[in-house]
Amino acid sequence: MRQRLGRRSTSEGARARIQVFVNHKLAQGGFLKSKLTFRFRDVVVLAMLAVGLRVATSAQNSGTVFLVRHAEKLSTARDAILSPQGHKRADCLAHTLGDAGIQAIFATGLVRTQQTAKPLARKLGLKASTVEYKDTAGLVEKLRGMSDKRVLVVAHSDTLPEIIEKLGAGKIDPITEDEFDRLLVFHHTGPTAGAVVTLRYCDCP
Repeated sequence: MRQRLGRRSTSEGARARIQVFVNHKLAQGGFLKSKLTFRFRDVVVLAMLAVGLRVATSAQNSGTVFLVRHAEKLSTARDAILSPQGHKRADCLAHTLGDAGIQAIFATGLVRTQQTAKPLARKLGLKASTVEYKDTAGLVEKLRGMSDKRVLVVAHSDTLPEIIEKLGAGKIDPITEDEFDRLLVFHHTGPTAGAVVTLRYCDCP
């Protein structure tokens, strides 16, 4: 079972609650895929357990940011389009987060990130806002201004760790070149701080 929590500071009590939750969901057959593709309510419950948060978080910092790398690309060209496998993953992302209450979507201007965000944006009737590839500081400022919202960010393997760190959740493991299934769930815990959980979504052979 592939699952990694995004912070080492998680309390032992929180870890214990996570294990109880996971065992319960496995017993119920509540996971959609063998690689822990979660229904949204499972993602939210697990994220809250992992960071030891109470439901009664202040409204100002009650938002959640879901961050993914673009899906599989067709080539190594700078502005490569998605491969057939990548389009399957983009559709799966829309299914995974379709009931998440996403209120805004950010994606860089490259075709592959826009294509990854498109199925969910279409499903929700939203338009993805375009952000500059390397302007992680600008994106983080926007996200802090929406700390009471649920937001999806579609970015890149080299920028996601930087975004998470600038949001105040510390360092995460580097994203490898062939890794496309990492789903980062960040929860604001203060104006410049937060906690992150790492999940996996969608088997896309």
